[in-house]
Amino acid sequence: YAAEGSTQFSGTKTLSGRDLEANQFSFELVGAENNVIETVTNAADGTFSFTSINYTQADVGKTYSYTVREVNGEKPGYTYDKDTYTVTLEVADNGDGTLKLTVSENATALAFQNEYAAEGSTQFSGTKTLSGRDLEANQFSFELVDENGNTIDKVTNAADGSFAFTSINY
Repeated sequence: YAAEGSTQFSGTKTLSGRDLEANQFSFELVGAENNVIETVTNAADGTFSFTSINYTQADVGKTYSYTVREVNGEKPGYTYDKDTYTVTLEVADNGDGTLKLTVSENATALAFQNEYAAEGSTQFSGTKTLSGRDLEANQFSFELVDENGNTIDKVTNAADGSFAFTSINY
């Protein structure tokens, strides 16, 4: 007599701030001794699935524990989900050549959420020249004005004629 069975873990990835692309994020299935069993990537629709795990009669009466986690790819602009899911699985014999695999409830809630936000800054600067006499520091004022006519920043020139506005963050 021999009984067999298998199970497969899967989950979803969502991304806010931009469109999710296939193979953009990685996920690990980790065994009880912190060994990585498999690493997979998401599909374009955000789903991901690990290869089926097979069990035999020798596994009857055992409980297995697995961890599912997202790999932090450290891509700029992204926040990675730090959640990990511990999924347990108990193996029992159905008595008909199949195994009953009882998986913890959270096995169907393997959901990871990431956010994307780009940042940047710019700084406007220039040089003032004067003909007919020497240029003095702080002799001329310059305004940085937005599209509505509001003054964002006001600066004066240095002795060499240079001026620079405060950086604008986006």
